[in-house]
Amino acid sequence: MAREVSRTTFKERFHQLDQYLHSKIESGEWAPGTYIPSESELTQTFKLSRPSVRKAVGKLAEEGLVRTIHGAGSVVCDPAQTSTNLYMYWGMPSYEYETMKALIDRFNQANPHIHVELVKTPREALGASAKDGFQVSGKRTDLIGMSNTFFYQLVDENPKQFLRPLHLDDLSPFSKPHIRAFTHKGRLLAAPISFAPIVLVYNKSMFDAAGLAYPESSWSWQELLQAARALTRIEGDQTEQYGFSFSASPNRWPLFVLQNGGSFRSGDGDEPLTDDPASQEALQFAIDLMYKHKVAPVFATENFRLGELLFLREKVGMILTSYVFLEEFSGIDFEWDYIRFPGEVPDSGLSLATGIGISTQCEAVDEANQLIQYLISEEAQSYIKQHVCSIPVRTAVAEDRSLPHSPLAGYSYYLFESLKDNLLTVMDFGLSYKQLTELNQELGLVWANVASVDEVWNRLRDQWKRI
Repeated sequence: MAREVSRTTFKERFHQLDQYLHSKIESGEWAPGTYIPSESELTQTFKLSRPSVRKAVGKLAEEGLVRTIHGAGSVVCDPAQTSTNLYMYWGMPSYEYETMKALIDRFNQANPHIHVELVKTPREALGASAKDGFQVSGKRTDLIGMSNTFFYQLVDENPKQFLRPLHLDDLSPFSKPHIRAFTHKGRLLAAPISFAPIVLVYNKSMFDAAGLAYPESSWSWQELLQAARALTRIEGDQTEQYGFSFSASPNRWPLFVLQNGGSFRSGDGDEPLTDDPASQEALQFAIDLMYKHKVAPVFATENFRLGELLFLREKVGMILTSYVFLEEFSGIDFEWDYIRFPGEVPDSGLSLATGIGISTQCEAVDEANQLIQYLISEEAQSYIKQHVCSIPVRTAVAEDRSLPHSPLAGYSYYLFESLKDNLLTVMDFGLSYKQLTELNQELGLVWANVASVDEVWNRLRDQWKRI
């Protein structure tokens, strides 16, 4: 392609590019199915940056004139089969992004009349945009990838003003707790795609060096404490190695309460934070791990991810983390494994989940529903199982031993089956997102050892009764 471009302003050069692309397509010189020149070629010819060329091509896509195929380029569309463009926002960072991108590419190739663009978005920006109807960038928001915690936050804001109800014909093939995690007032507002239980991960090499038996789900908390004591190594004024790392994340510490038979509301659900000895005993045990027994770092309470970092650096023997984090274990040079977190209630567990909802801004609802149906199909769910450590939400796929799972998840992948329908998410606690946030903030005083669990329980209960 030869073309003279004068030394003009950026605006003029961009306009020249825009006119050039439109004229070639609208005149029929570039017939449907023809690939337009590459970004690098257009960049060199029109003396524009790659982002500027990408913007011009993106404009063509929004107009339905071209369709971009990942790794191949942009192809001219047939006017008789105009493509519907959908924009799906995905919170970053994310271990699942590459897998979701591959699935979107597969969907686009199988459905040439629909083009879905996966838009990377910082999680903080996505959360902050909720009150503005998800106006994250100049592009329309059609679909939103979200965690169950983000959906939980939307529940306080009335999610129906942001998300369209979904109408899936049959919900029975999917994990019940994670359908529940994206349901509000009896209506499913996002389709769960995958989930990740919280588990106890341990450093096998560290246990071997200490001559200890590996942890078992049948352990009592006293046995957990004994192992943590044996693994903790203090030299002088410095702790060289901890046995356990406690996390103040609201997706971690509640597991202590659940595994001890505790709860966050009364049995009839009318009153939050009732006098519950099991809950207070569980939280006191967590505090004692740090201050009384000194087998867990105190600073980890201020940094939700510090426990994982210490584990990767072989500075702690046991941590609570999710299946999602197992993605970090690629290439580490020590042996590890994981079990269900021990406790008094053997079939209780805590889980994270990822789902996708359709924004109320979306006008092509049928096409958006078609994408969601694909992502929960056996084909897409099997792909998820093979490529990420998170568990597909379609139960038959998750439990099918003939389907490969991510090798990073190791031999213990199927331990989630021991929890099954008894997994809970933060939505099941019976607290609003605002209440859980306030509880988590107040418990910061407990983790700092300047207030008791009983004091926090009573203060918040009295405060919420007055509202």
